[in-house]
Amino acid sequence: MFNRRTMQRMPLFLLMSLLATGCLIQATPAPRPEHTLEDLDATTMVLGAVPRAPVPVAPLVQSPSLAAVRTMGSAALDAAAPPPSGGRFIYDAKFEPPRGRILHGMGNFVPGNTAYLKMLGDPAIEPASKLIYAGIGDWPRSWDNRVQMLRADLKHEEDLGRIPHMNVQFFGIDPGTKDVTSVDHDTATTDRYDSRIRDLAQVIAFHRGPVFLRIGGEFNGEWNGYHPYDYVAAYRKVVAIFREEGADNCAFVWCYEPSAPPDFDEQDARGYRWFPGDDVIDWYGIDLFNTEEFTGSGAGPRGGTVSKYERMQLFLKMAREHHKPVMIGECSPSLEDITADLQDGRRDWNSWFVPFLHVLDAHPEIEAFFLINTDWRKTRSANTSDWQRAQLELNSYIGQKWIQELRKSRYLHLHDVPLLNGYAEASAPRPPYKGPGPAVPVDAPRGAQKPAR
Repeated sequence: MFNRRTMQRMPLFLLMSLLATGCLIQATPAPRPEHTLEDLDATTMVLGAVPRAPVPVAPLVQSPSLAAVRTMGSAALDAAAPPPSGGRFIYDAKFEPPRGRILHGMGNFVPGNTAYLKMLGDPAIEPASKLIYAGIGDWPRSWDNRVQMLRADLKHEEDLGRIPHMNVQFFGIDPGTKDVTSVDHDTATTDRYDSRIRDLAQVIAFHRGPVFLRIGGEFNGEWNGYHPYDYVAAYRKVVAIFREEGADNCAFVWCYEPSAPPDFDEQDARGYRWFPGDDVIDWYGIDLFNTEEFTGSGAGPRGGTVSKYERMQLFLKMAREHHKPVMIGECSPSLEDITADLQDGRRDWNSWFVPFLHVLDAHPEIEAFFLINTDWRKTRSANTSDWQRAQLELNSYIGQKWIQELRKSRYLHLHDVPLLNGYAEASAPRPPYKGPGPAVPVDAPRGAQKPAR
């Protein structure tokens, strides 16, 4: 999510470094015992043995049409659907974990990641993937320098065996004002940024190992300033160029944020406003921060509006109907303000972590998440969104509870990445690129792939 909201969140030191280097509560299934609200006592502060039995796949929670939600409110989200059938993988998607497993990833902030890894203190539960950002517009630093820094970053992740989750954003930074401007229109309608996209594709094509490529994350959030229809064409152009360059070791991610409007699958005579087509999507993505986005708080018609929670449910329903796995591309308890106080830690655990884990329990289509561990007060979000401290290591209760959770067999960590679907092929030695790959039409689909509601 490298956009205007990201710039607002971004600590000043990180921004300068980058510039220099280039479920509904009433409808939720019964919670698992370890995810219930609990009292703070001595026993909860001690790490015990964690069972390693296989985790069963929970039934899907089906949701209805957007019109039905507007008419009936939150009750319209209660209908259940049978779980998908299949073999080892639910959807047989690129880099999908085995059935019942959830990939554990972390965010982009270097100090937060360092503290997070130190808190975990065990290579057996280290994250399998890490966020990286790349904007294709102009920056104060030259493009060539930014590409070289990206190559170094990817090489570092390759040496660690960790999977990069790279977010390609259609934005630039004005050298004088430092304002962020969107470039999705120019990307879609001109060839101005084609060579930069090709450079990124070549870097990825020669990276040994899988890469998740999130294209224009949080596409219709007003904080990005992207344009309907232009975004679709820009997304498809990125995929077309990556395939031409032989970057078959990346999985393409289409990512939504429930604070944005619920028009992600709307279309008219011009085509889809935001949906780029299933032929260019390997994973659906969704970013979750505020608990309103993943609990039923305040759900209902409310004068014809659709709550953030209902938007999440509708987007997940769309992913299931299109047979795509979902990743939570970014998540963070950004409003909890974690402190060292143990009672406060218990409240924060109950307030954010319990409902977040309920979402994972209720939605087997969610097969990856990326936790951002950082102090949001050091970003501009402290002024615009009142985001606070979200560092798990600050509270021993939260830290130990999270470690207990991650030790469960359902999570896929760094040492498990060879289990991902297609990992071996993506990790083979990368030969020199010798010709174009399969072509992708840049024109947006015009209705043949309308998502079922």
